[in-house]
Amino acid sequence: MSNSLTFLLVAALAVPTLPLRGQDKRAIDALLNGIVQHEQEFLKNLRAHSPIVETYIQETPAPDQTDTLPTKDHYFLGRLSLADTVNYESFLTRTDNQKGSRLPFSKSQPTAFLPKGFAQMTVIDASNFNRQTYNFDYVRREFLGEVRCLVFDVAFG
Repeated sequence: MSNSLTFLLVAALAVPTLPLRGQDKRAIDALLNGIVQHEQEFLKNLRAHSPIVETYIQETPAPDQTDTLPTKDHYFLGRLSLADTVNYESFLTRTDNQKGSRLPFSKSQPTAFLPKGFAQMTVIDASNFNRQTYNFDYVRREFLGEVRCLVFDVAFG
């Protein structure tokens, strides 16, 4: 993965601001082709393995409330498998923290989140993520901390 990050940074540094013309457009096309290629490699790797997905969420009070301590914990643990769709096998049935429990979850309270949703967020499109199916429109440059990034709108069709 570090090669793809380096590629993204080098390409981002070489791309000027809008409007994009000639060499700039070719640099963006090369960047997008690389992103799609790396996503396809990621999906191929996911199909060959069944990674375990662990998610921990703390709910906190609304910002206008004086109490800032977390009010609820959620813990998800399961196995992700990828065929034409994302499949998720949960190892737990309930995830809310129960008072006095030594475990970070309880099976007696309903969950407010869908564990499969967290697994689904790891995959953009399991079968059709490519330049023909999606439109990639350059929006702007942006920094995430000190990392220069390019922002694209990605839309189906």
